[in-house]
Amino acid sequence: MQKPRKPAELLGLSRGVEAECRKNQAADKWDINARLLLGLTAANDALAGAIADNADKATKSSATAAAQKTAFDALNRLYEEFVEYLHSNRKVPDAAFPLMGVRPRTHGSHEPLPVPEFAPAVELKTGQHGQIKAVAILPTDGQPTHKLAPRKYYAVLFEYRLRGDEAQQLSLTRKSNIFRFPDGDTGKTFEIRAAWQNPRLQAGPWSDWVSALIN
Repeated sequence: MQKPRKPAELLGLSRGVEAECRKNQAADKWDINARLLLGLTAANDALAGAIADNADKATKSSATAAAQKTAFDALNRLYEEFVEYLHSNRKVPDAAFPLMGVRPRTHGSHEPLPVPEFAPAVELKTGQHGQIKAVAILPTDGQPTHKLAPRKYYAVLFEYRLRGDEAQQLSLTRKSNIFRFPDGDTGKTFEIRAAWQNPRLQAGPWSDWVSALIN
């Protein structure tokens, strides 16, 4: 991911990181360093004020432009330091970084790859001629559903069955799969759940089972 080239772009990205960290700090999930977070907030506020002053035709001058550049450079440095801190904080899951628009955490050859800490949800789309499409998605609290491409982060492990039959598993490096059934299965109930997998195919928690009738 390229670094933001404009003050407003950097501010928007940094505000998003700030908000996500405050939310997870309030929920006692990420154990964010309060001093560092206050510093990021102050730098965000400073750049926001400088942008506003430089955008006002009544106050815009070479001085306001210089103040905006100074605030931009300061936030840029602090933002990079804060991202490095987040990378080192093992309570922040890998999946949080792409959601925040932050470059992903890298893993050394001697460092174990984390097992996914969250479960996907599964959407089913019933088609004609015995076809059902299953899509693994990542729902987020209070926001629209984000559809991730697991090949970029994790694989998806589907576990599926016809009601009453033994379950089978299918691991894919894409987020969806079309299941096809013969005419003899029409009217039967198809059930499926899913889990994200890390690159070593270690699975996280399972989603709830969802079901659909085969047409």
